[in-house]
Amino acid sequence: MTLLELMTTVAIAGILLGLGVTGFQAVIRNQRASAAERSILIAAQEARRNARLTRQPVRLGQVTTTENGVEVPGLRWEKLDCANAATDNWGSQCPLTACLNAPCNNDGGPCTCTDVGEAVPLSPEMDVSSLVGTCWLGESGRPVAAAGATSCNPTGDAPAAGTLRIRRKREGEAAYTPTRVLVVDPLTGAASMVDCEKEPAAAGCAP
Repeated sequence: MTLLELMTTVAIAGILLGLGVTGFQAVIRNQRASAAERSILIAAQEARRNARLTRQPVRLGQVTTTENGVEVPGLRWEKLDCANAATDNWGSQCPLTACLNAPCNNDGGPCTCTDVGEAVPLSPEMDVSSLVGTCWLGESGRPVAAAGATSCNPTGDAPAAGTLRIRRKREGEAAYTPTRVLVVDPLTGAASMVDCEKEPAAAGCAP
């Protein structure tokens, strides 16, 4: 084998190895994102169950969490505090007025939470902003959509069909595309998930 043939062989092997590593990384990213989507559905179901059991509003909130020692965005359920009847002339106000427009912060912030769920780590290519602030009211479990920065407003409306979208920016794509849609029953608050690859005509699956 000549030196030129050896160099050509090494170059081809390097290219094939690079393609294999890139493809393997894409598979890992897709698996992580799919696992996160399944965990988000579980978090929504837990939020509804907690709201009905404790008679306190529970919402989905975005936080910063740690995965493998690296800070990444995350999504969790948050059970919002109610006002103390002893200091509230109108009786127990649920949730705290401060929680309508503020994130949960038990370190001196105006909105406090009695309990929170484990944060679901989100991969960088995922967008779950449409889910943030979705709330299940206490006892009834009736869902309420976020309205701007306001969440858990008892007078609010249920999330419209197809609006609670999980979107991903896939390898080589410039725009985010819907991959899953969280479906919340407007009366009972029961949560399920639609896979847009299997049901592309479902509400919210269109790019």
